[in-house]
Amino acid sequence: MAEERDMNARLILMCIALLVVTAGQAIAGGKGGKVEMCHKGNTIAVSVTAGVAHLRHGDTIGACEPESPPVPADTDGDGVADPDDACPDTADAAVDIDGCSCQQRGDCDSDGDGVFDQDDICPGTESNPDADGCSCQQRGDCDSDGDGVYDQDDLCADTPAGDETYDDGCTVITLSAFAGDDVNALPGDMVYVVGQGAVLTGDPAGELIYTWEQVGGDPVGFSFSSPPLTVDTEGSGGTATFMLTVSTADGSASATDEFTITVDLDAVVLESAVCDPDTGHCYARIDTLTWCSEMKAAANDMYYGGMRGHLATITTPEERSFLATVARNAPGIIAGTDRFEEGVWVWDDGPEEGQLIEWFPWASPPSNFYHWSYPEGEDYISNLARGWDDLNGWRRYYVEFEPSW
Repeated sequence: MAEERDMNARLILMCIALLVVTAGQAIAGGKGGKVEMCHKGNTIAVSVTAGVAHLRHGDTIGACEPESPPVPADTDGDGVADPDDACPDTADAAVDIDGCSCQQRGDCDSDGDGVFDQDDICPGTESNPDADGCSCQQRGDCDSDGDGVYDQDDLCADTPAGDETYDDGCTVITLSAFAGDDVNALPGDMVYVVGQGAVLTGDPAGELIYTWEQVGGDPVGFSFSSPPLTVDTEGSGGTATFMLTVSTADGSASATDEFTITVDLDAVVLESAVCDPDTGHCYARIDTLTWCSEMKAAANDMYYGGMRGHLATITTPEERSFLATVARNAPGIIAGTDRFEEGVWVWDDGPEEGQLIEWFPWASPPSNFYHWSYPEGEDYISNLARGWDDLNGWRRYYVEFEPSW
């Protein structure tokens, strides 16, 4: 009885709703007193009386809702419907839009090294794989400093590029020595040899050790610290040759070099000369009569103030004026000559040796040339108080001393 009462109550409510809907439709100019109902999936228009019967059979008030399309099946549960699933049996794995996993495609790269798993000999590579998916750490052939020795065998991890190495990856220790430039000296000079040194590659332990020994020539007194060498040439018969040995404290490398002190036994040291304060050049007139062709050798054996002499070369009017003060314009042969080619005047000594004489007095002889080129064969220039002349024979001459020669 209670269930019947409930059903009748619901039916009454639906009828009331039916009347309300019908009235609303009529006011809105609807179906002419009929009401839309959904009957077995179809929308129909019925009278209110018929609508009550339809309600009893489970129809609903209002038009039918459109049916949703059926959901395609996804048999393997990979999120891709069976009709679109190119790989219907995908395991529990990430898939692409075709429903295929990397295992099914054959392009899995679990360690992200760019080599597919089936080709990857070294799974778990972190960086810089080869074609097999292996890094140098996994292969055991890393060479971080590029010295040709694998890291696990390399005792010197930061070898500079280009260095030759030992088997342990450390730079080969090489050593070269430089004893200094050969030295010309006068008898009794104290020679202080400078410029010694060594070039070292590698990193040996300890300081470099310098030692000296005389290996040739007449014995002379010498002493050294590390590395300057001091030699007393007193008693030398002409030359003294020394060897510098440089070695590493650990004995891993050593090198030698020689240099020679040549003592000019024929040297003549002048006690006086006249020096130009502006240029530092000094000049002396040699009053000993000397054959012109022998003057150059004689001048080269002379020294003043530690400077070696040469026949004077007068290259500027200022130098000509200064030379005039040396011996009050007394005549004297200088380094100009045309003995190599008649009429072609060149310097034959000093820094200008071999150069054409281009400064004014000799370019085209003016009136102050005295008996110039007369007679032929007078091949040496002499300055005179009244001008210039070319001479030969026994003469006096001028020697110039300058720091750069």
